[in-house]
Amino acid sequence: MVKGFTLIELLVTLVIVSLTCALSIPALSQMVEKNKVESDVFTITNIIQTARSKAISQKIFITICGKSSEQLCSKNWKEIIVLSNESKQHLHGVTLKANFLFAKWSAFQNKSGLTISPTGYTHHQNGTLYLCHNTPSFNRALVVSKSGRVTVKHQSAKLQQKCSK
Repeated sequence: MVKGFTLIELLVTLVIVSLTCALSIPALSQMVEKNKVESDVFTITNIIQTARSKAISQKIFITICGKSSEQLCSKNWKEIIVLSNESKQHLHGVTLKANFLFAKWSAFQNKSGLTISPTGYTHHQNGTLYLCHNTPSFNRALVVSKSGRVTVKHQSAKLQQKCSK
């Protein structure tokens, strides 16, 4: 006696596998986007900490800002550049991976970039980088204190207000 699967059994199995895959793909793409957001937050935090360390060790002013084609610095931080203020040399650059609607720097003194002094403190400025995403739960705010420390905010009324503009 030969044992095997009937055509009906194979079709039912194929339908079940197809439905399972179809239901898991949206969740998978959302997970991938969340990982991109978290990766970008980690990258920006790391850039600020590295620039702070370099400013202290080399005793120079360093500016972190958004790259712009028209001018050197922009408040839109979807592309980030790190500059040495002394030599105006481009030290580092990165483009954010996540699909942010905008990444906007908002600072005391209304400056477009964050300048770190040789003491490791920000140059009389503290501010917040708002990373606003299509999905509100992926919105992030990186708050940079005057001492140069970075705090990440996930959900707050101010963050939602800034990202809804």
